[in-house]
Amino acid sequence: MKIKFDQKLMKSTIKSRINRFIFIIELDGKEVEAHCPTGGIIAGISRKDIKDLPCLISDHGSNTARRTRYTVEAISLDDGETYMGINQTKSNRYVEEFLKDKEVSDKLQISDSIKREKKLGNSRIDFRVGDCYIEVKTMVAEYYCEPSDKLKDLMKQPHPSVERMQKHVNELANELRTHNSRAAIITVFQYDAPTFEPPIDDPVYAEFVEDLKSAKEAGLKQYQMNIMITEEFAELVRFEENFAI
Repeated sequence: MKIKFDQKLMKSTIKSRINRFIFIIELDGKEVEAHCPTGGIIAGISRKDIKDLPCLISDHGSNTARRTRYTVEAISLDDGETYMGINQTKSNRYVEEFLKDKEVSDKLQISDSIKREKKLGNSRIDFRVGDCYIEVKTMVAEYYCEPSDKLKDLMKQPHPSVERMQKHVNELANELRTHNSRAAIITVFQYDAPTFEPPIDDPVYAEFVEDLKSAKEAGLKQYQMNIMITEEFAELVRFEENFAI
């Protein structure tokens, strides 16, 4: 299944990342600012080392509500062969469309209308479809495919916060234990990543891993969704249950 973009993305090159939310890109021989849609670390590469990377950008024209005309939607870590999407806010839009795909809906056993942002305890869960709560988490802090040689030494093992995800896992687990509901977490990669294995041996995440195990014992399902980003569309290339924990 593919989602065709209203406007084709343009190829460009990231020259630098000057702060959390601004890239300098090269476009038509000129250096201009572009919005970085994720404020955290990207693919394990520090801010100062994100440079000279091929990227895909969207053009927002003369929208005066924006500081920057362009947004970097994806970057290439293999010299332009493929792209890793970095716009986390787009993931929910993609997932909402892909929930209508028969392969996805059959695996999730859903058929009802999709409701967004449903309150559960002290949290808002991304979707509710019938009796199934669905939370979406997009992975951009690390890159799990083979990067180009020049990037290998620059990629470090970050420890992104899982506090918000842990909160949602526990809310979903409580719902499963007290009501006749179902729940799933969809881990989204905006590239064709291998099967994700949570860092179960990393002491930084020990409490989160235990909470996730407990939630899965209560009935929480965990899925991986890979979405390829190209100049013209976002394509669902993989959707499967993840049994790593």
